[in-house]
Amino acid sequence: MFKQTSSIIKGIHYQNKFVHECLTRLKLLNQFNLRYKIASTYIRDGDSILDVGGGYGGLRDYLKCNCNYTCIEASDGFIRILKKKNYKYIDIDLHNTFPDEKEIFDIVVMIISLYQFRATSVNHLLRKFKKIGKKILIIEEVIKDSTSKKRKFLDNFMNYLSATNYYTSTSPYSQDEFRSILRSHDYDV
Repeated sequence: MFKQTSSIIKGIHYQNKFVHECLTRLKLLNQFNLRYKIASTYIRDGDSILDVGGGYGGLRDYLKCNCNYTCIEASDGFIRILKKKNYKYIDIDLHNTFPDEKEIFDIVVMIISLYQFRATSVNHLLRKFKKIGKKILIIEEVIKDSTSKKRKFLDNFMNYLSATNYYTSTSPYSQDEFRSILRSHDYDV
């Protein structure tokens, strides 16, 4: 019984919108929409937007403008939601590859996702963003202390809930790490 329940729970964070929203709201509390508010200040009516790791299209749901929205996502659960919403999406695992650079977007957005690629493709992604985006906006949650026992417990817990065939275990960047990786690619911080 435990093994069955365990296999259902493992990876549920990126397979179920309700669970994803509940966990994210618990983590961010009253700042849940802050990431979308920040992003929306950079997006203009008519912009073409590439939302990298955009989940179920939460950014598009939040935007009031008439824009050309495309989401890159690998989660089957979130792709089903994007299909239902009739949002344009690219189904691809960014740990291994990136879509062809056929289209240039007014803005490439990545919200609280860059850390998920720190062990696999972060450098590749940051280079690709510059090739396909006129503007690049990366909003990332950073942590103060990555060494505390509480932090390690939370990382392990979230890695378990997020475990899917495309997810690699990781932990959020510290503020210094985040700035350093962006500066190493000549991004403004």
